[in-house]
Amino acid sequence: MDVCSELPYGRPSGTAARPSGEGVIVMGDRELSRREVLAGIAAVGGSGVVGATSGAIVQDDVTVPGGTVSAGAVDLRVETDGESGESRAGTIDVTLSADARSGNRTVTLVNEENPVYPWMRATCLGDDALSEALGMTLSYVGCEDGQESSVVASGESFTEFADDIVDGIVLDGRPETTEQHCLEEGGRLCLELSWILDEEFRGEFATGFSLEFLGQQCRHNDGDSNPFVPTPGCSP
Repeated sequence: MDVCSELPYGRPSGTAARPSGEGVIVMGDRELSRREVLAGIAAVGGSGVVGATSGAIVQDDVTVPGGTVSAGAVDLRVETDGESGESRAGTIDVTLSADARSGNRTVTLVNEENPVYPWMRATCLGDDALSEALGMTLSYVGCEDGQESSVVASGESFTEFADDIVDGIVLDGRPETTEQHCLEEGGRLCLELSWILDEEFRGEFATGFSLEFLGQQCRHNDGDSNPFVPTPGCSP
């Protein structure tokens, strides 16, 4: 990365940066102190990877190994119940095994930043036979009563389920309404993931997948700009 080109004041076209004495870089007629250069590095490189940021990111889209961070991407705290898998920053890992042919998990997204559009995507399962035999549904549920309000994604197979969301979809911050809304600061959004294995499926397995979440600031966004990197999909 050309750090100097990412600095707020830029560099004259065709002008190369060169050292000039201890702790100073010259760009055209302008000298930059070591402190200014380090500040520029912090502004560009401090954004981190998708799902692992610590606050709002205000620069343009930046591609990094493993993902793309869009302007205004922020963390969503993810809380979950159930014994299948574990949660980590911005991600829920769901573990599946032949011992449990059905199950469910409740996932709660908590927004501690400014209003955001909540985005999510699923990773692929990696087992073609199991993917075709595993039905999966993700629904909005009430955070207080756990009652289902509407379905986010569903499929008679995991492949069908994941193909709808593997590239990322925007969730509704107020699913009880008919229009798209942001998730307000301090707001919660509750989801239930449920699955069932075809009774005719036979075989041992121990595998899993992940649901990844992040928020995109509503300011200067309309909820149509997908912050995730496109993937090949989960179909065989």
